[in-house]
Amino acid sequence: MKITILGLSITSSWGNGHATTYRALVRALAARGHDVLYLHSSGLITPKGEMELKAGDSGSLIIEAVEIGHGRGTRGAGLRRLLQERTDGKALGERIRSAVPDIVVSANT
Repeated sequence: MKITILGLSITSSWGNGHATTYRALVRALAARGHDVLYLHSSGLITPKGEMELKAGDSGSLIIEAVEIGHGRGTRGAGLRRLLQERTDGKALGERIRSAVPDIVVSANT
């Protein structure tokens, strides 16, 4: 199965725990033979944890940053934020369509 997962950040080391869960989940799915594409924001301002694939990772796992507007000063900026969110949605939509997944799992994006 081709699975695309959208998440806040697979690289966060902020102590929030979700990045650790995502890393384990995507690796387990790929190890079971699924093609997994994990997309996260390259512009997210957060401490960065591990970002690279590990030596034992399946070749069917891709972790990819997508350039979207997080961290550009649009938070709480009304119309400016709305326009940025629309731009971000189009960028993510294009990348998802190009992956042709069987399923999309969206988290806190």
